[in-house]
Amino acid sequence: MTSLNDSFALVFEVLTWVGLGAGVTLLLIGYGIRLFAGRFVETWGVVIVSPTEPSALSFRWMDLDRILHSSPVPPDAPGEPRLGDEVTVHFDKRDPAIARLDDPRLDGRGVRIAGWLLVAIGIVSTIVQVVAVLLE
Repeated sequence: MTSLNDSFALVFEVLTWVGLGAGVTLLLIGYGIRLFAGRFVETWGVVIVSPTEPSALSFRWMDLDRILHSSPVPPDAPGEPRLGDEVTVHFDKRDPAIARLDDPRLDGRGVRIAGWLLVAIGIVSTIVQVVAVLLE
């Protein structure tokens, strides 16, 4: 019976280290990505005909210095904007020519979720180890 207990102890030890180590690392990466997304400013824009290619669509917005910018509508734009639609534009306040239509706050969300799951596994494994030691 001790070999079975030793096997379980080893499994929970590995789950603790992998869960906590990888989980905290993924959380740091995920929140770092989210912090980078804080550089984007939200504003309104309008979908227009592309100035360079008449068959394509672009979106135009005004930055904080009241300068107009335009960028092509990406193929995976949320809501499939059409000509004349108002869209929410997120532009980089350091470089207003960089803009996107999707919400940058969602960047790294999957990494953060995976990190929290691994941390939870690590904590549960730690609790199981402590209870096992106390019950021996």
